[in-house]
Amino acid sequence: MPVKLSAKEELFCQYYIKTLNKAEAARKARYSIRSAKEIGYNLFTKAHIIQRIEELRQEMREKLGIDDHSVIAELAELAFWNIKDFVTKQNEIKDLSKIARDKLKPVAGIKSTKTITKLGSIVTTVITTELKMVDKGARLIDLGRHLGIFEKDNKQLATKIKVTRK
Repeated sequence: MPVKLSAKEELFCQYYIKTLNKAEAARKARYSIRSAKEIGYNLFTKAHIIQRIEELRQEMREKLGIDDHSVIAELAELAFWNIKDFVTKQNEIKDLSKIARDKLKPVAGIKSTKTITKLGSIVTTVITTELKMVDKGARLIDLGRHLGIFEKDNKQLATKIKVTRK
């Protein structure tokens, strides 16, 4: 039989989904500010809280039409871009309007600078365009974590301590 959450517990779950921060969610749910970190941690050990958070996550996934596959696919597109998709053989930025929208996902920003130089009657205009790309390394780490690639390494590095009492 499902456990009914208190109003504060429900608020905690709602805020946790928004912030992914246990202490902040506890504060916003009007738990003690001084002990919000501990309260958030303790709430997260309760099965009915974890179950409600998972329900909220599922509702969010359904509302947005997002599943694990779509997240992994998007991470892969951000992790496996190639600079040759954006630069010509002459090291000039390609006309981005002619590149397929899917290929433009790793472009985080574009900066154009126009410099006008006058030397007597000669006016020179130079336009410099820079592309800001997503961090491939960070996206690869995100993807690896999502796929559990690093878990094997973490298990190997874990320190095992055996405690015996007399």
